[in-house]
Amino acid sequence: RTQEGYCIRLFSEAEFNRFPEHSTPEIISTDLVPTILLLSYWGCASPEEIMNELPFIDPPPKSHLDNAYDMLIGLGALEECKIAQKKKGNDIVLLIAAKIYRECQLTLGLPHPS
Repeated sequence: RTQEGYCIRLFSEAEFNRFPEHSTPEIISTDLVPTILLLSYWGCASPEEIMNELPFIDPPPKSHLDNAYDMLIGLGALEECKIAQKKKGNDIVLLIAAKIYRECQLTLGLPHPS
């Protein structure tokens, strides 16, 4: 809210008072596989490095990072505790990047590059 105005709620004041003061950080419930793959591509080599080197406001649970790494290793996208040097991992990162880029273009109403 940036100025005087009205607030119209679609729930009662009693329901409002039962809400938590802050919502759960999204990183707690989101799928970390795409994030881990991209961070690996950028040079983060392990869950420990991510936890110790990246300045998270709310860090993800270590077990979620470990599970994401295990899944990527099982899929053959990463080698254990190494940067995403496997061709399969690099190809997946490029697909994710292309999808994000296209979604940004669509959101901004930009034409598809020919």
